[in-house]
Amino acid sequence: PPPLTSSLDDFMFVASVRMRGGILGGARSCRLRVSSRYRSCFFRHNNSSPRRILLWRGVAGVGGLPGYGGALPGGYGGCRGLANELGVLGVGGNDDEHEDLLGTGESLLEQASSSTMVDKESALEHNISEISAPLEIPRAKGVRDGVWTKRDAEVVEQALDAPPKLKKDATYLLGLSEEAVADAIMAAMPDANLPAYRAKQVHKALYAQHVRDVRDITTLSKQLRQDMHEAGIRIGRSPVHKTVVAADGTTKFLVRLHDDRLVETVGIPALNKSEKERLTVCVSSQVGCPLRCTFCATGKGGFARNLATHEIVDQLLTVEEHFGQRVTNVVFMGMGEPLLNLRNVLPALRSMNKDVGIGARHLTLSTVGVPNTLKRLAERNLQSTLAVSLHAPNQKLREQLVPSAKAYPIEALLDDCAKYFAVTRRRVSFEYALLGGVNDQMEHADELVSTLRKHGHGGAHVNLIPWNSVEGAEFRRPSAAAVRSFKHRLETANVQCTIRISRGLDAAAACGQLRNANQKIPL
Repeated sequence: PPPLTSSLDDFMFVASVRMRGGILGGARSCRLRVSSRYRSCFFRHNNSSPRRILLWRGVAGVGGLPGYGGALPGGYGGCRGLANELGVLGVGGNDDEHEDLLGTGESLLEQASSSTMVDKESALEHNISEISAPLEIPRAKGVRDGVWTKRDAEVVEQALDAPPKLKKDATYLLGLSEEAVADAIMAAMPDANLPAYRAKQVHKALYAQHVRDVRDITTLSKQLRQDMHEAGIRIGRSPVHKTVVAADGTTKFLVRLHDDRLVETVGIPALNKSEKERLTVCVSSQVGCPLRCTFCATGKGGFARNLATHEIVDQLLTVEEHFGQRVTNVVFMGMGEPLLNLRNVLPALRSMNKDVGIGARHLTLSTVGVPNTLKRLAERNLQSTLAVSLHAPNQKLREQLVPSAKAYPIEALLDDCAKYFAVTRRRVSFEYALLGGVNDQMEHADELVSTLRKHGHGGAHVNLIPWNSVEGAEFRRPSAAAVRSFKHRLETANVQCTIRISRGLDAAAACGQLRNANQKIPL
């Protein structure tokens, strides 16, 4: 790797010169050897004074508190380096398996080569406590790859409709109807006695003018705007942390939430001029996901929390602002499982339909299946499209690809889909990610047809999705010939199907690639 200074001998990684708050259950001073075929480097905590140093920023896990150099949870944990503008970022590892204690010096050197070197005095002055959230989304303790376990079920149960942690004493307006906006302002400012038309002005400012702060609603008096702000009334918009644009115009946005979490949303413009008015947004419903689908980039990480209604609707407005046109279609196919967060997803769907003005049939809710939620959804009699991620023609293979299928067998899922159709009269579509050599053979196509017919879905629509490569996954993308053959086999059996065109592959924004990698970088 390129040298960090005039000589590699002039640099060393310094974990800590002074602890902030100490470490619970761990050593106050630690020396960790990091192997490298180039050079042995050390994270150290001592009184040495190297000519130049890098600041290693750490985050504690179970049993540790953050400090300069971070913490080794319970005396274990791991140390991994990732470049940032201050130097090298250290992140706590697995506290119960002693994993990640050894990293590769080569990787650390390569990643640190783009970092800015800072001197010892500057490093000590930096306030680490400003980082309020973990820099990654770790899996819950006890959750691992492999078969679905009782611990997985517990995490999902905790996530189901769990309220998001928001700022205390704040009232968020985004996602509310005009009537609800009036009620929210009245509740926050009971003595204001505002005329009814004020709520209409605020509602218009939210969805037509895309204001980000109540103090920017110019149709209100300056004093009223200030009073609303002091009363804790907030719009609920989030800043864009990073934007990545693919060659085909597909744009991925990393949106920074109030707790320094990042979620991703994708804007997908039309490819041809005849559909130039078409603009689709792929929104996230959770920070991470607890369902662990083996081929999914988000599923490779952990789950942090559900998104609030305003955080979901904000993604749509962010895309509209960037492209300078109205969004025409919304798909809930970003990070997270929407049916685990119905308490916020359903109000967001209402707002997108009624407040933003997108037709209900242009809103698509995608799910891998969560027990007892399709019935709740059917009771709402939504006119939106329901897309069920099947990905396998039988239970055995589906459990391998979608571990949570162990708790929700394919037979029960398809039966619930049939009941959903009986209530709503809205056709359920099925998504099928094609994995090379795994589920893309002709026998899989034949079995898929048989399975769908058996449960009353012979006339269903199947959306074939050639798998997009994901870091850390063991699968491969199917050949174009295999995809065409699979589609032909289904159509021969009178099953309607389409092949989803992959968009944004060069921006890691295509379906299945929404990974929160940038959360590793301190904000």
